[in-house]
Amino acid sequence: MGDKEIIPAEYFFTQVVAPSFISQQKLPPDDASHGYERGIQVDSTWDEATTFAALEASTYAGKRMDRLARTNNKDERRRQKIITFSEEFVSYAFREKLTTEELHKYVHSKFSDKTPLHTSVEKIVLTALKSPRFLYPEWQALAKKEKDSYVVASRLALYFWDSIPGKRMHSLIERDQFLKKLQVENQAKMMLKDSRSIAKFNDFMKQWLDMKNKELPSLSSKKFPDFSSALALDLRRSIFRWIEESVWKENISWQAFLKMDKIQVNEQISDYYNLTYPQDKNISGFVEMNASKLNRSGLHTHPYILVSHSYAEESSPIHRGVFTSRKILGRTLRPPTEAISFRNADFDPNWTMRQKVTEFPKAANCMSCHDQFNSTGFEGKARLGMLQKSGKPKPFGGGKNSQI
Repeated sequence: MGDKEIIPAEYFFTQVVAPSFISQQKLPPDDASHGYERGIQVDSTWDEATTFAALEASTYAGKRMDRLARTNNKDERRRQKIITFSEEFVSYAFREKLTTEELHKYVHSKFSDKTPLHTSVEKIVLTALKSPRFLYPEWQALAKKEKDSYVVASRLALYFWDSIPGKRMHSLIERDQFLKKLQVENQAKMMLKDSRSIAKFNDFMKQWLDMKNKELPSLSSKKFPDFSSALALDLRRSIFRWIEESVWKENISWQAFLKMDKIQVNEQISDYYNLTYPQDKNISGFVEMNASKLNRSGLHTHPYILVSHSYAEESSPIHRGVFTSRKILGRTLRPPTEAISFRNADFDPNWTMRQKVTEFPKAANCMSCHDQFNSTGFEGKARLGMLQKSGKPKPFGGGKNSQI
């Protein structure tokens, strides 16, 4: 069990959100050998997973068809409304306006006097979600010589939202509002403001900063008794508050984003790193401080990044250097010719981490690669991210943990 705390305000929605279906079926992981998920893995396990997900969705639709079609048992037009909903569902799934023949094949042929309505709906949903026209988004573009509004809108929805065009976008598609460059740019700007775009960008940031699918960093309780999981979470929140302010509100440049000239801190972070937190009673939560005054040198020196790329008891310039070289500088690093585990006990206890890092790879003849990232490891920052001028942390703020 972690530390209990009041749920932060940024985790709440400030608007009503329509109910959504979320499949519980686990899909096999996408290929990520290039450093990002490419969605190219199509095999029997993937086909089986999509089949079970489609079955789950079809059952959901069959049970809730009246709500989805906005009708009820007493409605004289109930059957027709359910058919209309089914037509729209297939059209949305295929990202295309259906012909009369296609409507008959995928929708109308599934309805009969002998078949219960919910069974017809289940068949339609299952057929649509297992169709290549739904599963392979580029199928539509490849089948056309000219890229019409359907193709452009479908690509925008996929790139920005990992989704398909919704009702509003379909109304624009019907008026061919995705053919001119200015129309596409204006629509893209509107789509960027959608919470789905923000969520996708944040997911990219988690992957880029090595935060995805990783637990919060933990420290040795003996050496750092005051460092808690709550503090680690606040440091993580600090990064995403910076992203929210700089990207979505201030719209700063990519260079300014990497420079990270400001940092978000709250009272808990300020107390731990001996920073001056505003005493104004009207101020609560996170506040913005000038990062240059706190010995910050960019996004990659944020204390959360430094802590999460270190060992439990001391810093790790190798981990930090590899992260900076790959993620920030975009360098390609070869895997080690010989895997050697770093054991602190193998070195003289009086050695600095720089001495250990310099000596460590010599035996394995790995210096050609280590020369690329050792210098970017920021050994000048201690395990918690505070400044140190030698091998041991040197507090300079007069407090227990120095400044960040």
